[in-house]
Amino acid sequence: MVERRRTRGVDFEWDIVYQALKTSGVSDDKLTQRNPKLVECSTHTDLDNAKKAIDNVPKSLWGYAKHSDETDVIGQAVVGIPEPKTDIIFGENNEYRVSVKMDGSIQLASGEGTSSAKMLNAAMSEYLQQFNGTKDHTMEDIIQRIEGMPTKSIDLKNFEKAKTKRPKLFETMLDEQGNLYPFYDWKKWEKENKKKINDYLAIYTANNPEFLYILIDEALTGKRTFGEKNLATANYIITPTEFVKIDSEYVKKVAKGTKITVRAKSRKGITSAALRFDYTNTP
Repeated sequence: MVERRRTRGVDFEWDIVYQALKTSGVSDDKLTQRNPKLVECSTHTDLDNAKKAIDNVPKSLWGYAKHSDETDVIGQAVVGIPEPKTDIIFGENNEYRVSVKMDGSIQLASGEGTSSAKMLNAAMSEYLQQFNGTKDHTMEDIIQRIEGMPTKSIDLKNFEKAKTKRPKLFETMLDEQGNLYPFYDWKKWEKENKKKINDYLAIYTANNPEFLYILIDEALTGKRTFGEKNLATANYIITPTEFVKIDSEYVKKVAKGTKITVRAKSRKGITSAALRFDYTNTP
């Protein structure tokens, strides 16, 4: 089983599980025996938000809480397959497969090129089948550009940082003269692709709301990728302020406030691109 790298968001997931079990009457000793991570949560900074989150969950479900890392949800890491949407689970029979989101603006999904292209192709295939649409050749080109988004590149302003922090990888990205190979040049890829992708996705989703609905539904649930009943497929969302089923009305609401863009993320001087779905709840 593959566990995700620790982040504030992952800590918050464990906080919710800890608070649910603790509040339902499970002792720290039993929690430690089950998984030491659960008691480690008592030192986290988001416990108050976790308490607010579980207050929205029926009390009858608290004692069944578990983190996805305690199940087979994550499984083995597979290139091109998005991360499971389920973060925590409630219910005796795993009925509530829950995606955890922090407060404020919500990141529905953030995927590298291969997984994002698969999601877009799955949404497009369903859209064309359900609504008898015709293939959009420009969209096909956009999806190909997304599939080719760099996973390892260097923004020249981070040249020295990459050289210091990732020396072995850095060496493979230079030619014999010590210059960065063009296909590792983040700014070159960005100039040729980013604006085209962002602009066209904005236009296409605005003009094809049925496609946008399918795409947002997939970004929220993952059911086309994993299967509707799979543990990896989410059917609820939890935040510090709500516990809500992902139904058609929720998807429509989220679709209205979601912006889909290519964004760069850098770590130790190495830049990669991701297709991000950012939702801002507006009244």
